[in-house]
Amino acid sequence: MIFRCDWPFFPSVSTTLAVRIAVVLAGMAVGGALGGRFRAGRTPLDFWLPATSFASAVLLLLCYRWFSGAVEPAVRMGALSGALVTTFALAFPTACISGAMFTLIGAALHSAGYSETRATALLAVANTAGGAGRAVFRGFQPQLPVKHFYQRPR
Repeated sequence: MIFRCDWPFFPSVSTTLAVRIAVVLAGMAVGGALGGRFRAGRTPLDFWLPATSFASAVLLLLCYRWFSGAVEPAVRMGALSGALVTTFALAFPTACISGAMFTLIGAALHSAGYSETRATALLAVANTAGGAGRAVFRGFQPQLPVKHFYQRPR
């Protein structure tokens, strides 16, 4: 969605796309490290999984709320810098939470009795099936206008 929200502001060149993907992957790596850190503590997974799930929903709403504030200065920058700022504003925080949840779900599968290999395989299959299902759903869904995502509320 990040790529559709800021397309009116920055040209879709391969370098800009590479920067966006790098920021998202860096966010997921940071989140994975945080998830491992959460897991190393004494607080059980019964707390961390619902907490990160709730935090991801709240954080996503906040990121969309802040997005218009990030776009205003970003449009005065170059395409690469502007795409970096908007991707950090909208995608990086949710990618961090996603990385943490991925790690914590894998740990929950492992603590449920699955071997590390089996837990990783189940998690990879579920992630791939979810991505494929989303692609099929979006293919049959009519294209929605995205301009309401970056308009500042009155």
